Amino acid sequence: MHENVSVGRGQVMALPDPNDLIQTAKKGKAGFANLYQAYALRVYRYIYARVGNHQDTEDLTSQVFIAVMNGIESFGGNHNLSAWIFTIAHNKVADRYRKQKPEVTLEQAYQLPSGHPDPLQHVLADEQVTQLLTLVSDLDAEKQELLQLRFAAELSYNEIGEVVGKSEGAVKMAVHRILHQLQEKMEHKDA
Repeated sequence: MHENVSVGRGQVMALPDPNDLIQTAKKGKAGFANLYQAYALRVYRYIYARVGNHQDTEDLTSQVFIAVMNGIESFGGNHNLSAWIFTIAHNKVADRYRKQKPEVTLEQAYQLPSGHPDPLQHVLADEQVTQLLTLVSDLDAEKQELLQLRFAAELSYNEIGEVVGKSEGAVKMAVHRILHQLQEKMEHKDA
C-alpha cells in the first residue's frame, strides 16, 4: 500500500510501502536511509511548526530518527509506521516544551507562498493569511497541534488519533470543527 503526500504547491509524492521501508530499515544503514528520506521532511515541518527555530528542529528531528533507528527492530508490523514516527516526534516536542516555551509564531512556521502574479491579489491573499494565522495562534495548544499534525505533518485522521490517543472519528470531528470555527471567524471579519 502506497501513501500519497503533498510535498509542495501542487506536488504529490507517493511514499514507499511502509512494510517495505520497515523491512529494508531493519537490514542496516542503507535501508534505514530510505525510511529517513520518506519521512524526514514531514517530521521536520511538524517539529518546526511546534518549536519555531531551525537549530532546535534539526536537533529534535535527529533525536526522532535516532529513536526510530533504535526501535525499528522491535516495531510491530500491525502498527502504523507514520503514526509511530509522529508519536515519537510528538513526545520529543513535548519533552522540549517541558524545558522551555516555543519561540515562533505560526506565521513564521508556515511561511505560506503566494501564487498570485497580480500585486493587489497578492496583498489581499497576504492579508487573509495574516488574519488566519492570527486566528490559529489564538487557538489552544491542543487545537493547534491537531492542525499541525494534519497540515504540516500531513497525517491521516487515523494516524493523528494514534499520536494523540483519540479515535479517528473524534480527531476528524475536532479538525472539522476547528476549521469551521476558523472559517466563520474569517467570514465575520470580512463582513
